[in-house]
Amino acid sequence: MASSRLPASEPPFGLLLITDRRAVPAGRTLPEQLALALAIHGPKVGVLFRDKDLEPAARAELGRAVQSAVQGAGARLLVHGSLALARRLNAGGLHVDDSAAGRALLPKAPGGWVLGASCHDAMGLTQAATLGASYATLSPIFPSPGKAAPGDELGLAALAGPHPLPVFALGGIDGANGRDAITAGAKGLATIRAVLAARDPAAAVGSLLECL
Repeated sequence: MASSRLPASEPPFGLLLITDRRAVPAGRTLPEQLALALAIHGPKVGVLFRDKDLEPAARAELGRAVQSAVQGAGARLLVHGSLALARRLNAGGLHVDDSAAGRALLPKAPGGWVLGASCHDAMGLTQAATLGASYATLSPIFPSPGKAAPGDELGLAALAGPHPLPVFALGGIDGANGRDAITAGAKGLATIRAVLAARDPAAAVGSLLECL
């Protein structure tokens, strides 16, 4: 019997902002920083709620505040790694890591959601597309704190297509190099610190969107 599941939706954004409350400047909370970042260009941005190191109850509490800030600005909210939390937060999508358990969540997600996957090579991109992902992050493209030291990054050459699904460049991405990533073959940009650590996060978002 043929499946009635709707296909995953194409990402309606070109910029994916991944959360990390520890990157936010002192004196601000993550929801406050997100509200500032999304004030002008919210509908053009997807926000991936990560912060997976929190205990489930604390993560859910933070998630509700993030949901309010994100959806109030007209942005798309996605949740990393938890189908249950994504449903609780009325999110519009799910993003999974490259583990077998993470990838197994993709076919279980509701039809019509935006589905993303973290990838680090061409094989991962192919697998994510086969399992129904509608986009993937490819990382690390540039050196990034805690992710890739100089010499360990994939580099712009990794973004050259064709790709089996839209690819968002991740890892050291900012307004200075984002255009290079798009020219090299990325469909979109993904970032954490370039926006979340900025004193003027709205300007940082604008700078990244200009690269598109």
